[in-house]
Amino acid sequence: MILEANLAVLKLYQFNPAFFQTMVMAQILLNALINLPHTDFTLCKCMIDQAHQEEWPIRQILCFIDPLETCHFQAFWQALEENMDFLEGIMGFEDSVHKFICHVAGITYQHNDRWLLAEIYTKSVTTFYQDLYEILIDPRISVEPEGTNVEP
Repeated sequence: MILEANLAVLKLYQFNPAFFQTMVMAQILLNALINLPHTDFTLCKCMIDQAHQEEWPIRQILCFIDPLETCHFQAFWQALEENMDFLEGIMGFEDSVHKFICHVAGITYQHNDRWLLAEIYTKSVTTFYQDLYEILIDPRISVEPEGTNVEP
C-alpha cells in the first residue's frame, strides 16, 4: 500500500517536474529501503531522473546505501553513522536493515560464526549481543561456536 502511494508521487514528479520536492523524495527512498530485499528501492530509484539524483540529499542517500546493496555491511554502518540525520521520521529503519542482513547471512552461509555475524550485523558488538536473540529465532540461521569455520 505504501509502495503504491510512493510510486504515485514519483509518477506525479515525472509528469510535473515543477512539483518535485527533494526532501519528500529522500523520505520515499528511505521508506523503500525498509522493504529490502524486495525491489521497492530499485523501482523508486529508477523513477528519479538523473538530474534529481545528483541533488543533495538524494545523492548522499544513494551513496550511503550502495554498500548495503553490495553487502559491504561495515562500510554501510560507517556511512549511516555519518548520515543519521536522514533517518528522522523513518520508523524501524535499523531493524529492517538487521532483518536484511540476517536474510543475506541466511542465504549465503550454512553456518555462521558469532564473530562474523557481529561484524556484519551492526557497528557495535554490544548491540549485536543485545539483538542476538532476534537472530537466533530465525530458523534459517545457525550460529556456530567461535573458532568454527564458516562454510559457504
